[in-house]
Amino acid sequence: MRQTKIFSITYEGRDELEYSTGMLVGDERRVMRLIDGVSSVEGIGKKVPPSVRVNLDDIFEKLLAARLIEDTGKGAFDIPLKKLALMFEEKVEAAILASKEAHKDIVSFAELELERRVETEHKLASSEAKLTQTNMNLALITNQYESLQQQVAAYKQGMEAKIAEQQSQLVAVLGQSKEAQAQRFKLESELNQMRSDFVQMQDTIEKKAARMDETLRLRVLEEQHALQVKKEQMKVAADEMVRSHPHYARIRGLEFFKDFRNSDLAELLLWTEWKEFKEGEQILVEGEMSFPFYIIVSGKLQVLKGGKELIVLKAGEPFGEISYLDNDNPHRSASVAAKTDCELLLLDPSYLDNAAPMLRMCIAEAIVRVQAKRLRRAVNMVVKLLVDKNAEVDL
Repeated sequence: MRQTKIFSITYEGRDELEYSTGMLVGDERRVMRLIDGVSSVEGIGKKVPPSVRVNLDDIFEKLLAARLIEDTGKGAFDIPLKKLALMFEEKVEAAILASKEAHKDIVSFAELELERRVETEHKLASSEAKLTQTNMNLALITNQYESLQQQVAAYKQGMEAKIAEQQSQLVAVLGQSKEAQAQRFKLESELNQMRSDFVQMQDTIEKKAARMDETLRLRVLEEQHALQVKKEQMKVAADEMVRSHPHYARIRGLEFFKDFRNSDLAELLLWTEWKEFKEGEQILVEGEMSFPFYIIVSGKLQVLKGGKELIVLKAGEPFGEISYLDNDNPHRSASVAAKTDCELLLLDPSYLDNAAPMLRMCIAEAIVRVQAKRLRRAVNMVVKLLVDKNAEVDL
């Protein structure tokens, strides 16, 4: 299969991803989620683990045969910073291999756990689809019941009209012969029987409706309970896995990760590197070109601009995230050096591209919170300088 080909997901493919009928296994579903109508086969191969990459052609052939994807007829094209990304590909692959050799047991365990999470999420999505279908059936039966009530009301109105007609006939034959009285008795008996049948029918309908409502209510409650149990099982599994990690306790209490779930931290630890620096060591150099950013786990760092100290960063704070956010200008705006011995978490955007959307969203929200606090602090400093007319501002 040509590595420069570009594929897009068909309507059948979207249905399979959303409702999970069982046609796809774990690796095939993982590749399907990376097909966006823009990335080539070669580009997708760089985003999946090596164990999936060796079977990539077979996976695409199977997806084409099942009509879950289609060839767009386009080839791979240049994207912003493509040359820069190619410069870091070999570095990323070497870092991944080194990380897997150094933490082979942790990575294997995390990969198994992620596959189990994917399988559990499939089952959870299936349960949610069943619950949705049950609710639709309940709405349909409710509409049918209302329609039946309307029919009963119309039947009742017709019966009342007929009863009134029979009663007028009875009035007409009053005072006549025994034959007329016998006819009157017969008519009254028929009317009484009709009333009895109507009351019995109405009572039967109400009982059936009550039983139907109770049955549907119980089924909805069962589906909701099963869904809750699966969610709890996923949470417990994530808690057990992440708490066994040697660095979990160190990062759990950091301000940056306060809104992260244990499942998010479990995946984060898979895509990060643990770094240690001695006092005085240089971490970032002003003007250099790089994308990774860091979270301080312990120690203090100083931010330098033109050789002058601007600010001291403490545990729980990120730095270097501006290059991560501004893809068009990856040059470092300031230097960073260790003021004391420190421990850091390194987050490489090339790794995070393969992480779950929920994890990337949590990281983005944490960065926005930090940037908001720093902006407020900078505004307060500017206001203070403007008020103090005698202050000397060193630009």
